[in-house]
Amino acid sequence: CECNEENNAAEVSARCPCPALVTDKEVAEIRRGGAPIPLGTPVQAGDVIVYELKVINVGGGWAFNVDVSDLLPIEFRYVPGSTGAIWPLGSSTADPAGGLGPALFWDLSATLRAGETLVLRFQALVTSAIVEGGTYTNRMTATGEEGEGTPIPPDNSQDVPGDDDPDDSDEVVHLAAAVPALAVNKEIIDVLRQGVSQGPAGPVEPGDLIVYRFT
Repeated sequence: CECNEENNAAEVSARCPCPALVTDKEVAEIRRGGAPIPLGTPVQAGDVIVYELKVINVGGGWAFNVDVSDLLPIEFRYVPGSTGAIWPLGSSTADPAGGLGPALFWDLSATLRAGETLVLRFQALVTSAIVEGGTYTNRMTATGEEGEGTPIPPDNSQDVPGDDDPDDSDEVVHLAAAVPALAVNKEIIDVLRQGVSQGPAGPVEPGDLIVYRFT
């Protein structure tokens, strides 16, 4: 991240303000049956997760062509039409490349001036392929360029002390809930012989009526 100026008399090397990207990813909402449930609740098939991804330019220089990628667990599916991205100089609702996933890429080509933030929200559906008690990691990554087109180093902390994100990535981890199951109990509660109760324990004879109870 250097500016070089040359003239006939001398060569001058000066340090320019450098951009640096920091990422943050979190779950904004989990919906079950269309209604929000507490964050941190183990997920189950049919849940819709709303993710919020942030990219912050913590450097002093502008960051150009900022793009975002996200790697979903293979058991999750991107919900088409759910993207909403906004930053001070632009916005986008375009679906990412990659279809339903798991590898998604938003070609935003965003420009972030010093201190500015890009916020991207999207939804993912939890499919029936999840395994009870399993853990599922969803990871995002951001990339960008300096003014002359050079990729912004993932770790630019040497030039920007505020760059505390050495790989320009962040992730969230979900725990899969137990699959709902039913337990059935069956018992004899009475034996009727010609309309008269014989109790549940006695021997039965042809013509008896047996009364069962299921719980």
